Amino acid sequence: MKKLLLNTAMIFLAFCCTHDLNAQQKLSADFNSSVNQLMQWAHEIKIKNKSVASESSLKFSSATTYQADSSYSWTWYPFLADWLIKYRTLNLYNINHFDSVNIGSIWNGNSWDNSYMSLSAYDANNNVTSFIFQTWINGNAWENASHDLNTYDANNNKTITVSQEWNGANWEDAYQYLNTFNANNQVTTRLSQIWIGIWENTSQSTYTYDINNYLVNVFIQSWNGSGWDTTSQMLNSYDANNNVISVVHQNWNGTGWNNGDQYLSTYDPNNNLVSGAFSTWNAGSASWDTLFRFFETYDSNNNDVSEITQNWDGTNWINADSVYIYYSQVLNFIPTLENPLLGFSFYPNPAGGTVTFNFGSTKSENCEVTFSDLMGRVINKQQLSVTEDEREYKLDISSLAPGIYLMNLKTTSGSKVMRVVKE
Repeated sequence: MKKLLLNTAMIFLAFCCTHDLNAQQKLSADFNSSVNQLMQWAHEIKIKNKSVASESSLKFSSATTYQADSSYSWTWYPFLADWLIKYRTLNLYNINHFDSVNIGSIWNGNSWDNSYMSLSAYDANNNVTSFIFQTWINGNAWENASHDLNTYDANNNKTITVSQEWNGANWEDAYQYLNTFNANNQVTTRLSQIWIGIWENTSQSTYTYDINNYLVNVFIQSWNGSGWDTTSQMLNSYDANNNVISVVHQNWNGTGWNNGDQYLSTYDPNNNLVSGAFSTWNAGSASWDTLFRFFETYDSNNNDVSEITQNWDGTNWINADSVYIYYSQVLNFIPTLENPLLGFSFYPNPAGGTVTFNFGSTKSENCEVTFSDLMGRVINKQQLSVTEDEREYKLDISSLAPGIYLMNLKTTSGSKVMRVVKE
């Protein structure tokens, strides 16, 4: 919940939900920025271990690639005691399976209204060099809003980000971020500046790592016009599998550190993030007051498929938002003219009682068709005998309840997963 990113999978799910405004206001800007950075780095560590493509909400294995095609967000309405759909994000990918276009929409009760669009461009090393954010204006046109330009060093570390804003005719510089890195390609300092005709310092962060090269401290300073004032720090802790389990943000009072905010998280045996909670420090009771929490679920391929967020009202947990992500599967088997799935298509979609399959070759082969829900649970399984003399087949799906399903076709030559909507 972006993120993805980001529309993206885990980071996107962790931060894309719309939380209670008052709760958000209690979280400092530095804490939000630091936690997002920490979660991104933690995600990137897991990416290296699992060979997951960080910039594009993809998951790779030796045989398959999973890419997040869309996500849908629901908001809880207490007076209805029900979830109502609110947001949708559609993701498009380039030929290298990296996020290139994200389109966000808002449900008006009858149809989807465009809201925002992001456009990403990559260099030859698959680094994001340009990120443009646009908004839908007056119901008829996309208008530029912001633009990030990224520069990388020889080790593909992002050294400079220049953020620009659209003035109606041209891009104007607004902010820039300058990063330095150590020999392990870990960021060591981050300088933030604002454009006021010249670049002026605003804040600076210094990053410290433990002997295992995991981030343990972020020291944050603000610019007073002539020098740096200490403002806050972030302290991180990890479990035995090097997953981030605690982030504590503290503020400097001039003589010592005061607790500010805290983030706690838990993981499943596959090291997937399954829950997180954000709290603020209550000095009066010398304890943490939880503001909101979220829960993640995964399918059998460890794809993050849903998140539910709840706010604490002082007495009870109240549902706030839920997000569901839908994936498609890109297969890495070697295409051949003998593979009946090479040119496979089906219609209609959405479907009623039947779907019609069109196979792309004349090879005779048995085909297993499995319908699973978005949690990966098998709901229906059928067998087809594909023959050389026939390419079109009808399949009865009348027993399926209305909803969204993953349709997995498997033959000895390969397999293919597609999403189908049952009306």
